[in-house]
This record gives sequence, C-alpha cells and structure tokens, in this order.
Amino acid sequence: DVYKRQAHVETMDDSMSAVDFYAPKKNKYLRSKEKINLVWQYASATTPAPPEKKEEGIDILAPTWFHLIVEGNGAVENTGDLSYTRSSHEKGYLVWATITNNMSTKGSTAYTSTVFNNSALLNRSVAQYLFYSCLYDVDGINIDYEQVADKDAAGLTAFTALLRQYTERQGLNLSIDTLIPKPWTIEYDRDALAEHVDYIAVMTYDEHYSSSPTAGSVASMPWVEEAIIETLKEVPREKILLGVPLYTRVWVVDNSGKVIRNPAASMGYIQDLIVNMNLTPVWLDREKQYFISYPNGEYTDKIWVEDMRSVANRLALVQKYDLAGSACWEYRWSMPDIWQVFSDMLKQGRDLSYYENRSYYQ
Repeated sequence: DVYKRQAHVETMDDSMSAVDFYAPKKNKYLRSKEKINLVWQYASATTPAPPEKKEEGIDILAPTWFHLIVEGNGAVENTGDLSYTRSSHEKGYLVWATITNNMSTKGSTAYTSTVFNNSALLNRSVAQYLFYSCLYDVDGINIDYEQVADKDAAGLTAFTALLRQYTERQGLNLSIDTLIPKPWTIEYDRDALAEHVDYIAVMTYDEHYSSSPTAGSVASMPWVEEAIIETLKEVPREKILLGVPLYTRVWVVDNSGKVIRNPAASMGYIQDLIVNMNLTPVWLDREKQYFISYPNGEYTDKIWVEDMRSVANRLALVQKYDLAGSACWEYRWSMPDIWQVFSDMLKQGRDLSYYENRSYYQ
C-alpha cells in the first residue's frame, strides 16, 4: 500500500511553491462555543486503530506521524496511514497529524537548531510536513517540538509562522504543544506562538516524571492550575487546551523514599489493581485525586490515581477559566468510561459536583 510506505520525499523546490500549488484546500475547522477535546495516539512503525466508534467526548485524533530525521538533511520520517484517516473521518473525527523533532533521539536539540538556522533545511522539512498532510488527508497539524534549546525560541516561532502561511492556504488547523511556563521552558515564546496557531495545548503533566528523584503525582491540581494561570498571561483563553494525563506511574520506593523505578500505567491497569488487591484508595483534597500504597516485597508501591474524578476536577478548570478545551496523552492509556466525563463537562457543561458526589471504590 503506497500510503502506508515509509518514505522520504525529496522536494525539488525549496520555495514550496510546487507543493503548495498542488495541495487541495480543506474546509478548516472553525472554533465554536463548544469546547473541544483532542486525543493523541502514539504511532511508531504502525498506527494503532482509531476508536471503534464515535465517542462524544473526543473531537480530534492526533496520531504522532511525521518526525524530523536527526542529521537527515531536512528529511521527515513518515509513518502515516491513509486508512486511519478514512476510518476516523467515517466515524466523525477530525485528524490532526502530530509532527515532532524526534526529541528523544540523541542530537535532536542540536539538529533542530541547525534546521531553524538553515532556510533550505527549514523549507525542506516544512514542505514535507505539508506534502504528507495532503497525502494522508488530515485536517490539521499539531506541532510537538520538545527539548528545543533556549536560544532557539525565535527559531521555533519563525518555524511555526512559516508553517502557518501554508496551513492557512491548505485550510488546515495548526496547533502547538508547550510545556508549562517555568524558567526552564523559555524556548516557548507563548505570546508570539499564539499569534500563529489556532490552539496551544499546555502539557500540564509530568510534574513528577520518569527520572524524578521523588515520588508524586503526574499532575496535581495546584500544579495544573498554576500552569493555566501563568499561560493565561501570554495566551488568549480561547486558544488554550488543558493537557490531561490518561496515565499514572507506579512509584516503587525503598524505606528511605528513594525511587527504585516508576513505570507508567494505564487507567484500566490501576482499576484492576485496586480490585484484585482489595485496596482502599484515599482521597487527597489538595491533589484532587485518589492515592494508594501497598507493600511490594522489600519496597513500597505508591500510586496517585488517575480516574473519572481526577479528570473531572481538571476539566472543571476548563470551565472555570473558560478555556477552549482539553488535550489528552494518550489514547492507549485510557479506559472506556472516561470519555463520558469529557462529554458531560465539555459538551453538556455538567457541574463538577456530579462527579464529586458519586461513590468510588466502595
């Protein structure tokens, strides 16, 4: 299948005029009063299937499809799948392809800088992103450039602005993912980026991350709310998507509290664990999530649970600050009944009290 074949496209015209000329224009999704939810789907060599049916709590699917090849002379790795787009469209979803700078690959930071500062390489990568977006009939592009050097803030903005020129001509939505505003995330000039995109997805998770020296929540409520308050100083509320983690971590710690390991775990895995081990989760009012702890040999396992109630509390922030919606990482970590929470709170405007007053883990 030609559409599934991974390939590098050599663009003969660095001005992108030829690519732009042949791109059929899409009908761009225009913002309405209804809040939206974007859900990423991680794709490696193959793309997982989209949801089997239309979930009212999901509007946009964002498969991680196109990646800047480190030291690849501006070439882009393509893992797209046209059948995924067609199936998603048939079910009523929009598809926004996520593009990355291969941030987990050694040398990515330096090479991203090289591309930002070389117009030929920059144009070549942008042309390929646009070509593949056309080839796979997607409705938008979601930029996920991470581990960008502080000195390349202007370069990231210029890249986004360049891409915007062509996504507008093609009728594609453009969004970008940013880390939360902190002194160490100045590579994201949010105020400038907001001028060139339809949405900014704030990755409010990873408060405690894979290499974290201490155990803790992936995204406690104070951490998340502070991220939104700070982002609102730079980005209009109607462009902000609140990042929502659909995963947690199982923190294995020793008697001194030292982290031994902390594998990521899905919502369903934790729910099964609670039932099978007959655990009693304790509600943490500050973090706005349940907590469980139990002995594991010579160690102790600690888990800050992500479930319907924790997600509802985060979506209450979307309501409180009247944001555009939410963005979830990522679909495979979810459990089927979680989408009802998004439908209730983003589409129906249901109050948080509905989820606060329910019985959990009885």
